[in-house]
Amino acid sequence: MKKLNPKAVQGKKKNRTSSIPPQFILALGRVMQHGADKYGKYNWRETPIDAADYVDAINRHFIAWWSGEDLDPDSGESHLVHLAACCCVVWDAIQQDSFNDNRLTQEEIRDD
Repeated sequence: MKKLNPKAVQGKKKNRTSSIPPQFILALGRVMQHGADKYGKYNWRETPIDAADYVDAINRHFIAWWSGEDLDPDSGESHLVHLAACCCVVWDAIQQDSFNDNRLTQEEIRDD
């Protein structure tokens, strides 16, 4: 039986990114840089963001993609990558305590 390299054994215990398509990582980097150029790098850490604003942005990108528009006309990148970028911003804002949670309540969602 072949012995495993001890560094490989330790590496398997750490966060893995090798399953993420490299092209997606690069596209996400371009979209995040586009946002940084437009609004400022990590701007959501300086001024809290509203959940509703990002739901609106996510929905706009999804509807554009669902309607057959593959690329965002402003950035030239995929609307799907813009969706991921929006999720990245929201996730990081939550982690940084820079998130205004104005999501709908269960009472507002009820359809009875």
